[in-house]
Amino acid sequence: MKLWKLVLILLILVIRSEANPPLRSSESLRTKYPQKMLTAEYGILNEKDILKDWREFEKEPVGMKLREDVWQCFPAREVSFHYQTWKDSDLMGSEKAEFTICDFEFQVRDQKIWSDYWGRRGLPLEFCKSMQARWIELTQHEEFVCLSGFPVDEVRAVVHGRKRVITHWTLNKFQTRKGCFSYFENDCPGDGLEVQ
Repeated sequence: MKLWKLVLILLILVIRSEANPPLRSSESLRTKYPQKMLTAEYGILNEKDILKDWREFEKEPVGMKLREDVWQCFPAREVSFHYQTWKDSDLMGSEKAEFTICDFEFQVRDQKIWSDYWGRRGLPLEFCKSMQARWIELTQHEEFVCLSGFPVDEVRAVVHGRKRVITHWTLNKFQTRKGCFSYFENDCPGDGLEVQ
């Protein structure tokens, strides 16, 4: 009689777990949110990350909204960060004062498709230095990094004698298992969005 109860309990647990399976693999996230997750997520992202701006555009095609987060994850060794600087007048104030302005770029160079993630405008040099420090902190000893942004365009080019597809993105944020850095203030995970 006790064996019968044990079998019944196990059967109920199996039925419940199949009715509401948890999202365990990156393939599940890619299947559930194909417009938001273009690659495997390597255990870095979760459903909260994917849903951050989901309600903003629901299931619109990629590229239809201005701030949709589209995630891609890459081996960290294939992603480089750099910035360039120049002298310019204060973009928000006096034309007489001159400041050092910067613009950043993340370059992804894998075997098939190259991706470039850019900023939106010239920024104070301190921002690029802060981003670089955070990039080093978050990617050091990490195997993968995820980048979020919205697509700008795609070009086909011959680079070093090889045909390449280069996709251009505007960066929103980057994330590893150690944490997140966002172009926007308070835009990293954990700021109140609950998965329903």
